Amino acid sequence: MGWLLIALGVMTAGMSAIFAVAFFRFRRWHPTVGRVVANIEDESGDRSRVWRPVFKLVDEFGATHFATANYAKAPPHEIGDAVPLRYNPNNSSQISTGQVWVFAAAAVACLITAAVLILIGIRMD
Repeated sequence: MGWLLIALGVMTAGMSAIFAVAFFRFRRWHPTVGRVVANIEDESGDRSRVWRPVFKLVDEFGATHFATANYAKAPPHEIGDAVPLRYNPNNSSQISTGQVWVFAAAAVACLITAAVLILIGIRMD
């Protein structure tokens, strides 16, 4: 049984690494506020209607860009809604609505969980 906990701990440590990479990647992206200018209607896996918002955002140089969210939601955002975003300064069409601190918190939580699982697994063997 101890080996199973150790294996789960190692997998959880891997998840922590993924969240840490996301944190370091997204913290370099620039924060801005995007305005919803359209909603692209789509169908989810269960055939319900969902919408992917299209945002208009302005980069640090004052250039205007349009980007489609990589998520879908129902009901759609209202046209004109202001949504906090982060965008990739090397490619303004890459955006994220996620908060950077969430990735850091997830990395720490997974790392602590991994350590506990591994230590319990070692003590059981």
